[in-house]
Amino acid sequence: MSSCVSICVGCGLDITNASGRRLLYTDSCQHVSVLWGTLFDEELIRRGIIPQASTLLNSRPSDSSLGRMCRRCFTVLERYGKLLNSIKENVAKAVDQLMQANMLNEFEPATANTYSVPPAPKRLAQSTNSSTSPDVVTHIHYKQPRSYVLTPKRKRLGKALARRSNKSIAGECLKIPSVRQYIIQKIGKLVRIELSVLCSNKTCSMLGNHSKQMLLEFNWGALKTELLIHGPVLVSLLEACTYTKSPRINRTAVICMCAALILRHRFTKMCLLQKMISLILYAGHSDKQVFERLQKLNISMSYRTTVRLVNMLGSDFDVKVHEWRQSLLPGLRNFTSVSELPLLNNLYYHRDAIISSTDASDETSSETSNDSNSFIAPSFSPVTSEFDISEGELSDAEQSTSTMVTSVEKSAEPVAVGVEPFAVGIEQPVAVGIEQPVAVGIEQTIEACNNFGPTTYSIVGDNLDTNVRPRYKRADGSSDQSLHYFHCLAVKDRISEFSQLPISPYHSCLNNIETLALNLLPTTKNDCAVMDIMAMLISRVLTRHIPFFHFSCSDIVTWHLEHKYYKEMSAKSEVVPLGVLMLNENKSDEMIQILQHLHQYIPEEEIEEEVYISSQQRCVKKCTVRQHKLLFGGDQLTVARTRGAQTAMCNATTPHMKLEGFIPTIQDWHTQVVLIEVIWKYFYSVDSGAEHGTLYQLRNLINRNDVVKNPKGNFNSCDDFLQIILTAHILSAACEILEITSLDDQPSAGAIGHGITSSEDLWTCTNDERRAILTKISKAIVEKFITFSFNTTPNNAHRDEVHRYACNLLSIGCFYLAYKDAIREGDGERVLECWQYFLPIFHNAG
Repeated sequence: MSSCVSICVGCGLDITNASGRRLLYTDSCQHVSVLWGTLFDEELIRRGIIPQASTLLNSRPSDSSLGRMCRRCFTVLERYGKLLNSIKENVAKAVDQLMQANMLNEFEPATANTYSVPPAPKRLAQSTNSSTSPDVVTHIHYKQPRSYVLTPKRKRLGKALARRSNKSIAGECLKIPSVRQYIIQKIGKLVRIELSVLCSNKTCSMLGNHSKQMLLEFNWGALKTELLIHGPVLVSLLEACTYTKSPRINRTAVICMCAALILRHRFTKMCLLQKMISLILYAGHSDKQVFERLQKLNISMSYRTTVRLVNMLGSDFDVKVHEWRQSLLPGLRNFTSVSELPLLNNLYYHRDAIISSTDASDETSSETSNDSNSFIAPSFSPVTSEFDISEGELSDAEQSTSTMVTSVEKSAEPVAVGVEPFAVGIEQPVAVGIEQPVAVGIEQTIEACNNFGPTTYSIVGDNLDTNVRPRYKRADGSSDQSLHYFHCLAVKDRISEFSQLPISPYHSCLNNIETLALNLLPTTKNDCAVMDIMAMLISRVLTRHIPFFHFSCSDIVTWHLEHKYYKEMSAKSEVVPLGVLMLNENKSDEMIQILQHLHQYIPEEEIEEEVYISSQQRCVKKCTVRQHKLLFGGDQLTVARTRGAQTAMCNATTPHMKLEGFIPTIQDWHTQVVLIEVIWKYFYSVDSGAEHGTLYQLRNLINRNDVVKNPKGNFNSCDDFLQIILTAHILSAACEILEITSLDDQPSAGAIGHGITSSEDLWTCTNDERRAILTKISKAIVEKFITFSFNTTPNNAHRDEVHRYACNLLSIGCFYLAYKDAIREGDGERVLECWQYFLPIFHNAG
């Protein structure tokens, strides 16, 4: 459809693409269209053409190109009409005055002119034959007549009242200065009333509520809704003050902030926003002087009040951890005997439960298993047990917490290799001579765990060190202060599913040396699994950085390797900070204080049980302690200090005082640090700056000055640098496999196969075909450049040492990437698989 040209009917210009065009045939432009029609017809009559202005407007073509006027002509005609009306009114007033002075009696009334100027828009609704308003209004006031001259302003106000237009009445009133002053006073009185209502106790305003819940759940929208309900006039004034042509997203916050400042100035208890601003300043470590200056402006609270507020907010910071602890106590109470206690992963402590051992090697193996958080699932067999305790021995047992000795009869049924039968004492009174089985199978134990479904959690801690340097060192020898604190937090376990735990014991629990070594060291099956994982990681690098694969294989790359608990580990961890303790873990006494403080989060329960004494044929009550042990994570130093503190308190009288509620474990992040330290030990040297391809030379080449010799000093920088170098090595190996010299080149047909020469050809293949091709290239890189043997002397003396250096760096670097990806995905099986390779690496590195 062809576009039509629009011509302005006022000036004749082309206004096809002009802005602000007006259509004269609309109702809003009627007053201008009448005036334009009169002038248009006069011009046609002057030229001898029949008047047809109304015809053009009423019977316009379908394209609507006629009847349009530019903005300038429309404004001029509108002003012209108003000017004519004003002149006409002035002339009418002059005629009235002349007639009152009897100066027009001798003249005859003039006839109406054929030409009439159309009225102004505001006067279209008025009748043209309306009677003239009186000039003087008489009002009786205190029985005395008073006369007021009807001024033009009052006359317009009277007309607005006659039209019953509230908008016009308000507009006319505001035009009168004396009336506007009283209107402003009345509006101010309404605002003061609204402020009084907002500050009253009956309203219960948000700004007067200083509770912790209100500070946490504060919302600008809710505050504005409250202001609209109780202070509509105030909100209207603030909305008028904050109006902008383009709406801004912070307008609501600005309105609420202005209202909060006004209310705070009127009533000091309306200070919710001021407290929130004070908390923001406190979190930003602002000086006290900032609080003092802003407090005078009613913007914030004082520094002392802010500190009290922070203490109030942090009073119940660990309430969630106590709730988790309380959720575990019913499970401890529900077990009526020791035999029903879950024995998985050292879940509970019971001082009457005995693990029968025949030699010291079993005890050592058990302690090692506890420290490494290994899972022990012994194979149970029916046994019988009976207490043979004399009265003297019973009193000693009541006064001490030593473990009571039980006699165990070994079962004739076979048990698992390397696992001794587990025998426990009978908790309920039994008849003399009656033997009852007290041990249950692993299936029953798992079922018992699933019955109460505990919400397990762990505690993680680490040292927090800082140095305070004075701005000026005096002659008296003031030096830097080295502060050592301890920061800890609780983490809720995302997986507490006992039914999925393995029934058979882990190989690390076996006491056969050959079997133990065979299962700790990596096997061929582990090599194949690790090679597949490395190929997957390399395929991600190829897809990100090589355009050929980025175009054709981005949708089929495995970005997340799913595992058994993938869904649970994808959720965000629930972490509760437990604060910073002003204690140094390097001091034994202070480390004991740290563990004693954290021991309040250990679920433990004291239960009175009846024990049958066969020699006296009577039952006595004995208090036992059931305890749920928690993992206590940290670095190697924290784990060593924890074990030292537990050893120092091993002669205490209760499990609580013995600090037995914690199982110290090393966190995975610290393993990453140790692995980077091993890589730096073999591949990073400050003396190799002139040798091309070394880590130190590459560090200088890309200007990574924050990479230091000791990775602990700046781990994040070293980690980023290592990933960059490994990515470059992988891409360099890919260029050799694909037979290309640049990442933007197309691989050769022989390298890809299947007759594929471009990314478009690869894109047309099926998903399985593309995935197979990408996996083939990735595995080719793994097989050619990655080896699983480290620290070996090359057999060939003429071997390229630079190539060997790069391959070894890429090999151990891919292990680092695989371990980091396993931690990120929360895949415990892959973490343990990587540890099978880390053990010989760490052993050789010393």
